[in-house]
Order: sequence, then C-alpha cells, then structure tokens
Amino acid sequence: MSHCNADLSDCLRFVALTLSLFFLGCSEASIEVDDLARLPQAISSLPVGIVIEPERSVVEPKHYDGNSLRGLTGSNIHTRNRTLTISALDSDVQVIEYGVFGWCDDRWIDVTDQQKPYPAEGFAEVFECEGAILRVGETYTSERFGNVRNVPQEAPVFYRWYFIGETEGKRVRGEVTLVDLPIQN
Repeated sequence: MSHCNADLSDCLRFVALTLSLFFLGCSEASIEVDDLARLPQAISSLPVGIVIEPERSVVEPKHYDGNSLRGLTGSNIHTRNRTLTISALDSDVQVIEYGVFGWCDDRWIDVTDQQKPYPAEGFAEVFECEGAILRVGETYTSERFGNVRNVPQEAPVFYRWYFIGETEGKRVRGEVTLVDLPIQN
C-alpha cells in the first residue's frame, strides 16, 4: 500500500477518495442490489464463514459544514458514515485478507489500493481484533467504512467489501454490499 505509508486511517481516507473519484462516472440509476453480479470466482466460490453486519447498508449523505475533510476541499463536502460489525459464523476464523470492489459498467472492479487485498495486520487494526482472529461468539466493530465526497453523484453508488479467512484447514469468506445514496435536492 504505497499510498498509505502513515497509518491505516490515512489508507482508508485514500480508499474513500479513490472510490469517490472512481465512481464519479460509474453510477447507474436503475440498478438494484439484487441485480448485481457475484464477485470474482476466486472469492464467490468460497463458503461463507464470516458474517458482516452493517449498521446501515444504505446511507444518505450528510453535508459537512467545513471546507476541508480527509484531503477534500470545497463547500460541497458530504459524508456517509457507516459502522460494520464482523464475526465468525461457526468456528474461529483467521482473517488473511480483505478488500473492496466497486460496481461500474455492469461489473465489479477491484478498487482496493493498487488492486491488492489489504493484509491481516490491517484488519487487526481496523477492527481492533488481536491477531486478526475472529473468535466464535465475539463481535468486532469498526466505524471506518464510510465515505466522503465533494463531487455530486446522480445515482446510488454500490460497493462490496469482502473478507477472506481460514478455519479448520479451509478458506472461507464474508462479504457485504453497501450503497451510498446521492444528495437529495
């Protein structure tokens, strides 16, 4: 993550900015979450072993009263705050990577920094999860999955976070689709 040398918070700000710029021309007004294709086979073929529960899957923008936030400037800054809770489904899971895809031109595009998954160490920091191990019966929460934009969007923006881990000698996944709604005038 060469763009993210300072710390993981800076990295997530970079991802939010990248997503904002990426999705500028990729919103599709008539698409619904149920219409979206599966993630690439390498991810979608894994059995579900990780549960991700967003506080809200669909988030409306809130105007930010300042002129600068997370590297963005101007009077049209809007935030979309979101909290994710993650847990193991049936047995402890060692998270090994995670990333994010954005929906554009009828397909998922890897929008993770440099199209490389984030490592377990990043997951451990973001979710305050020691050793990146999801213990059965425990939940881990992060408020770092919101977005900030200073460019108006005309339609909802869809993105899907995925998490891959290992449990009992096999790989498992968890994923969640999140939607940022446009500004309502």
